[in-house]
Amino acid sequence: MRGSVRRGRFGIWHCLAFFLVIIVTSATAGGSMAWSETLTEGRPDPAQQQPAVGRNQSSRTPRSDSTTFIEFREHFNAGNLDPERWKIVREGDIRHQSIDVVASDPVKQDAYRLRLGMDTIGTRDDTVKYIGIRSSNPVSFQAPAELSVDLDWNNQRNGCYLTAAVYLCPTPTGTNPEREEDWVRLEYIGVPPGKNARAVVAIKNNGTVKHLCTEGWPEERKGRPIGLERITMIRDADGIAILENGTLLYRIDSLHLRFGSPYLYLMMGSHSNYPFREIYFDNISVLQK
Repeated sequence: MRGSVRRGRFGIWHCLAFFLVIIVTSATAGGSMAWSETLTEGRPDPAQQQPAVGRNQSSRTPRSDSTTFIEFREHFNAGNLDPERWKIVREGDIRHQSIDVVASDPVKQDAYRLRLGMDTIGTRDDTVKYIGIRSSNPVSFQAPAELSVDLDWNNQRNGCYLTAAVYLCPTPTGTNPEREEDWVRLEYIGVPPGKNARAVVAIKNNGTVKHLCTEGWPEERKGRPIGLERITMIRDADGIAILENGTLLYRIDSLHLRFGSPYLYLMMGSHSNYPFREIYFDNISVLQK
């Protein structure tokens, strides 16, 4: 009888222990799952994380929009023109020239911009002079993409026959990119008596130049005031929309576009016998979407 009671008690305790193990195991598993979910919810989504990016970094770095990448970016805040990223281009006889990076704000020590300036007094009358820079490597500008740059006309007192231009050109050169076979160009040209300028959008395909937008030139010769212009070129399936300070200036039809990875040129031009004049470029970015 005692043996039977002992075996009965042992059986009861054995069953209780078995059920206790099951309960503890379930609770532990449930706790582990809940902790894992908490970590997952609290951990940032890797697709939304942004690694720190230097202002002059050129790698394809995700922005806050996970579908947009910084293909190219330049703020010149290193205080010099990086020879690994930019090449100097020039053409014509120039008395004095400046192709350098200068302070843009006397208060901010890390604020710089590109300066292009030249003095053409006493130079040949039968030539136009050009200076500028181009990207060392082509930038991807396949649709959809967006290129932006600040162009400061610098409140010219006499901007006659002064030009400031942005070129997208599939070939590299050390002289004036206008001589290349293919390009897209947005150019500002100073008009007499010198306070105003006009915008010109042109393309060149297989050596043939076509002016798409001249702002009424030559019938309209007054031009308009030009200051600090934020130029944006948005490429999509329909072509390139060119915006000036957020307002559409012109749209280039995709039929005119023959390349997708151009070099970026920032240029200045001047006729002869003008004193030193300078313009500025800054805040350059190419976004691939």
